[in-house]
Amino acid sequence: MRSILKILIAVFAVCLIAPAFSAVENVKVGGDIAVWGILRGDWVVGREGFYGDYGDGVNLHTFVTQARVYVSADLSENVSTMIRLINERAWGSFGNELPDSYTRSLPLMLDLAYIKIKDALTPGLSFTIGRQEIEFGEGLVLGNRYWSIFYPGNISLPLFPVQDLGLQKAFDGIRLDYAPEAFPVNLTLFYSKINDQFSNSFNDAYEANLYAANIGFKLAEVANIDLYYVGLGALPEYWNPNLDGYYGIIPDTGLLSTAGIRIVSGIPGVPGLTLKAEYARQFGNSGTDNDINFKGWALLAGIKYESQINMKPWIKLNYARYSADDDATSDALENWIPVFPSNTASRIGPILFAYDAALTRYTNGAYPYGVGIGNAQAFNLGFGITPAEKWSLAVDGYWVKSLVGDNNYGYEVDATIEYKFTEDLTFGVTGGSIFGGNVFGGNLGRPWQVLGYAKVAF
Repeated sequence: MRSILKILIAVFAVCLIAPAFSAVENVKVGGDIAVWGILRGDWVVGREGFYGDYGDGVNLHTFVTQARVYVSADLSENVSTMIRLINERAWGSFGNELPDSYTRSLPLMLDLAYIKIKDALTPGLSFTIGRQEIEFGEGLVLGNRYWSIFYPGNISLPLFPVQDLGLQKAFDGIRLDYAPEAFPVNLTLFYSKINDQFSNSFNDAYEANLYAANIGFKLAEVANIDLYYVGLGALPEYWNPNLDGYYGIIPDTGLLSTAGIRIVSGIPGVPGLTLKAEYARQFGNSGTDNDINFKGWALLAGIKYESQINMKPWIKLNYARYSADDDATSDALENWIPVFPSNTASRIGPILFAYDAALTRYTNGAYPYGVGIGNAQAFNLGFGITPAEKWSLAVDGYWVKSLVGDNNYGYEVDATIEYKFTEDLTFGVTGGSIFGGNVFGGNLGRPWQVLGYAKVAF
């Protein structure tokens, strides 16, 4: 309650002072709240750190609240602003009662804060300046500023111990969009400051900048095609895919470049059928003395059919492949390196992704098994129905294994049931487990979870 009260007070203050500084044509206030009940078993194994040394495993049982409130204002026909505040915390944590210097985390954070200018200089040209969200395609390369060890509040005390469910993903940057009326083409250019080197006195200081471009167009009103480029200059140790530190830090002189193509298409005469494919290739070099050349690649492919008959059944089949580095002595790094991916859980399974994300905080940022980063392929089969009005049911199955080596992570099965109480309020339960394979089981245990949630938007 104290967190929500702080958010409402802050929003109220903004609403009071905003009209004093500008002529506001339209102001909108809204937000959302999600409350989770979380049961997770065999979550962290044989590791010190996550709530101390628990030997062979941890059963994570907790409640979490996520609350966001935003204020958007149209200052004129072409100028608008957005501010959104967020609070995410586990029940019983004391992050809101102690000073930030003690917990090293912020109980109330700035999630979005940007200015948007439409039809600037020419019709169809817009600029977005400030803290904002951006995603290319379905987030294979660009979509989430924070994942695993980067997530706010996870640097020290586990005030938010389920970072895989976190909602924060915005970048601080400048975005340009151009969509001419005469052509079915849209162009996006984006720049973000990832890390700023304020002083050379910091041993770990480095400059990190993100550059991105995307051009999308329609092909015969059937297919949507996107071509994109994402460049990341200077990489900290967190991107190191090799646990022995062989590749080290990529300094300002290095550049990890990723170029990709994504196609989403329907088939004329077959309504409800969608095909998709995405391929991304990495190049550039580390700029270090050993001059590592990036050669990794990733592939996504999928098909989904949604029927409009009774109960509206749907079925999907997806495949994800992340390249492996089979020669660590070569100056060519063939392992896929993540940039800022989003929606990884939907490709490799939410349990496996969450398990790896929790361990990442104690392995210097390198996933212990590399799933979703490199040396992995994943198959996903899912289906769902709407058995009654306001009810929905979905089941997903995943099989994940390594490309090099004999790691078979096994099979993950997840089921979700939702009830839409009103247009704005939804209750749901989701859960599943990992079984089979040669990675989990025995002393390692088999991770499982059951999550109950209530979500409301206003």
